[in-house]
Amino acid sequence: MPTTILYVVLALGVLLILLGVIFVARGIGGADGDSKIKIFGVFEGSLAHMGPGALFALIGLALVIVAVSQIRPATQTPAAGPAPAPSPSPTAGGQVGGVPQPAQSTHTVGEAQPSFDCARAQAQAEVLICNSPTLTQADRDLLAAYRNALSRTADPGSIRLSERAWINARNAQQWDETNLEAAYANRISVLNAIQ
Repeated sequence: MPTTILYVVLALGVLLILLGVIFVARGIGGADGDSKIKIFGVFEGSLAHMGPGALFALIGLALVIVAVSQIRPATQTPAAGPAPAPSPSPTAGGQVGGVPQPAQSTHTVGEAQPSFDCARAQAQAEVLICNSPTLTQADRDLLAAYRNALSRTADPGSIRLSERAWINARNAQQWDETNLEAAYANRISVLNAIQ
C-alpha cells in the first residue's frame, strides 16, 4: 500500500479516536442512550451495547494500529522497485556491470587511510583511492594541503566551496590511477598556492 494512503488512514484513525473520546465525554454513550461507557472500558457486555463514541474510538484504534504496522516496513524498504539481484563483487572494489562497487579496503592496521571511510566508497575515484597506496597517500596529502590553505586564508568559505566542487567533479568522472594521481597533484598545488 502506498505510504501516502497509509498516512491518510493513520490520520483518519486518530480523528475517529478523538471523536469517540468527545462522544464518550459528552455522554453520548451506549445504544440505549445512557452514558455508562467509559473511555478505557470500550463496551459493556457485548458489541450490541456499544455506543457511537466507543465504536468510533475502537475503529480509530484499529486503523491506527494497521497504519503504523504498515508504515514502518514501507519506510524501511527501498522505494524504487524490487530488490536488485545479487551480483558478483570484485575482491578489492571496482566495477561490476559498469556500476562502482564499494571497496573492500586493502589497508591493514597501521597503514595510512584515505580521508574518507573506504567502507562507504561509492564513486569510482573513491574505489581507486581505497585500493591504491599511492592514491591513498595523495588523498592524505590533499587533506593536509586543504587544512593548511584554510588556516592561511581570510576567506575559508570560498576554499570550502571550491574543495566541495572539486570532490564532486572528481567523483563524477571515470579515472585510471595515473590520471587521478595527476588530478590530485594539480589540486594540491592549487591549494598550496593560496595565500
